[in-house]
Amino acid sequence: MLQYIRKIIQISVIAVIFVITIMSYYGYLLSARSQKDVIDMAMEENGYVMSYLYAIIHKIASQPVNAGEFVPYLDVFKGGIWSITLFDFNITDPVMAIAATIASKVFYIPLLISLIIPLVFILIFGRAFCGWICPMNLLFELNEKIRSQLERFNVPILNISMAREYKYFVLFSILTLSLFGIHLLPYILPYALVSRELYHYIFYSTFSFGLVLIVFLLLFELMVSRRGWCKYLCPGGAFFSLLGFKRLVGIDVNTKACPQQCNLCTEACPRGLEPHKNIIGIECDNCGLCITKCPASAINYKLGSRVQGSRVIVIFFLSLFTTHYSLLTVSHAAHSKIINPHAGAQTHYPQNPSEEYIIEKDGYLVNFSVFQHKQSDSTIRVKAVAIIKEKQTGEPYIGKPLKMVFYKKSILGLKEDMKFDFEKDFEKRYPFYANIPYEADFKVNVSFNDKGKEINVEFPLRVGEPKSNLIFLGSVSFILIASIIAVAYLKKKQQEAKKKAAPVG
Repeated sequence: MLQYIRKIIQISVIAVIFVITIMSYYGYLLSARSQKDVIDMAMEENGYVMSYLYAIIHKIASQPVNAGEFVPYLDVFKGGIWSITLFDFNITDPVMAIAATIASKVFYIPLLISLIIPLVFILIFGRAFCGWICPMNLLFELNEKIRSQLERFNVPILNISMAREYKYFVLFSILTLSLFGIHLLPYILPYALVSRELYHYIFYSTFSFGLVLIVFLLLFELMVSRRGWCKYLCPGGAFFSLLGFKRLVGIDVNTKACPQQCNLCTEACPRGLEPHKNIIGIECDNCGLCITKCPASAINYKLGSRVQGSRVIVIFFLSLFTTHYSLLTVSHAAHSKIINPHAGAQTHYPQNPSEEYIIEKDGYLVNFSVFQHKQSDSTIRVKAVAIIKEKQTGEPYIGKPLKMVFYKKSILGLKEDMKFDFEKDFEKRYPFYANIPYEADFKVNVSFNDKGKEINVEFPLRVGEPKSNLIFLGSVSFILIASIIAVAYLKKKQQEAKKKAAPVG
């Protein structure tokens, strides 16, 4: 029963992300319905199956009983598995938020507040996100069943072990790189990739490069190392393990009740721990597989030694959901597409920006968000939004001129491609719209005036997925996969040769 509950939760998480993305795209269709009918647009851009789904949603939303009530609810769910907003409660992955804070060197209060729920969850349950919530973990578990079948039929697959400390080194290295503005987490954390690929497919009817990495990780765990990513390399798992080292809910093993010579719990553990010896440690994700497999019911969940402290934390955790707790109901959502907080643009369709940055310059916080939607095979609709606030007072920069210039990158350097001069803001924002007939990399210069002083801020922008980048990244991925398999194969052959050469007796 325990494992059925866990699977239901994992599937429900994926279903919630799917529904949020579907409703976000339906909101986009509504925002453009003045041009064409909602269903016609869905048919043109998504094909018959998906357009049929949007037709059902539109029919329900158009019922007289739902008039004026359905559309507002499109905006109460936003984000993905790494950062999500539910009924004004903002929840952000702590490791992503820390990397964003290090990179921007700005303490963005709504973003920090959005960490409260996941931090309390980790303090109580430790690394349970990996075992109970992470959508990639569900794929890894299905992948492991395929691996078991391959082993059953004697297919030559490897199971290379590494030092568990590697993932802590990966986490430290990524956070250090964030200090220099190099953001790797959004492109390597599998659970973030799952959300992004789902979003990319629903909005663009295609997958992006993230799918290559997902397939690579599945092949790596299938053919090279059983649960290798989670055990040895995942920076998210490393962070959850470190923060939850004194978790309040953990696994308790009654070794006296264990049958002799039984290690079924250890064989079932996806983290490679040894519960039959009561060797568990901080990397346990409370998945309960050892509890399910134990024939003597000698393993159970238990509260940690700090029971009094746990009561305080649990009461605090529950208080977060009261209607009077205002910290989590800030007006500007702290969700993000990549790593940085969303600055609260008042239009949310599509709700997930493809690029989002926040930079501090001369006493101002400049947030730059880009929303993209593929209009056709040759045109991409781009909306760029600049939101500027004074750092000290939080007052928005409104009613004043602002310039936004797009420079297209090429082998020969930068060339001005388009620009727009704003005489004043539009609803406290400076939005720019364009239909771009090609996929390319840009540099965007945002400039505004403060008491006679011109302030310039630059942001990178990628429109679509330039083919050259995909070809390069695909080639690199293929080389990495081939190299890992080749090294693992040679290592296995060397071990077999040593065994044959070793003297008998």
